[in-house]
Amino acid sequence: MLFSEYEPTGGRNFSRSGKKILEEENLWAEGTFKEDKLNGKGKKYYFDNGKLEAEGIFKNGELNGKGRKYDFKSSKLEAEGTFEEGELTNDRWNGYDDKGYLVSHGIVKYERGIRFERNYYKGILKSEGTYDGKVFKGKKYYDNGNLEVEGTLENDVLNGKGKEYYYNGMLKSEGTYENGELNGKGKVYHENGKLRSEGTFERDELIKGIIYTNDGRKSQVVDEKGKLDY
Repeated sequence: MLFSEYEPTGGRNFSRSGKKILEEENLWAEGTFKEDKLNGKGKKYYFDNGKLEAEGIFKNGELNGKGRKYDFKSSKLEAEGTFEEGELTNDRWNGYDDKGYLVSHGIVKYERGIRFERNYYKGILKSEGTYDGKVFKGKKYYDNGNLEVEGTLENDVLNGKGKEYYYNGMLKSEGTYENGELNGKGKVYHENGKLRSEGTFERDELIKGIIYTNDGRKSQVVDEKGKLDY
């Protein structure tokens, strides 16, 4: 249950400045309101604990412009930059750990309606590509800077055409993926770079194709009859 304390500013748009307070007396929001939502400069607080959630420029109750977001438990700064409808947008953003130290940052740009982002963690590039709110198309990197995956990802796993790499940078697998597993035509490699298997996969299991030894020699043929030695 909320009740409001306002100081009317007048004008035809009926904007009001003041505070919205929880029934338990925890401050919920303060700033300039229009139709009972933050519009303009203000602050928003977590409903459960009354701690500061966000501050900056708001539109219809969401950050829309320069702003900052804070962690629910620690109240430490979590992200800062330019927001649109509550999400970071065209700008450089910063991320902080629970001790308040800067650990990540990123750059987001929009070109012809396509969002391009590049994200870093402790100064190391972690991912780069395009993102439409559901599908990410691009590359992800290990903490040593080597490529980890590239292709189309949904929910942070490969879906569609893509490639996976070992920690040492050698190609691990390539082909068509579904929920992070090879599903369809594909190839898998030994860590030394030699081909390990190729053919048709189902949930990461080769169901039709050829298996190779780690020195590149053909070892087995897999078909509907099972595995047959060469």
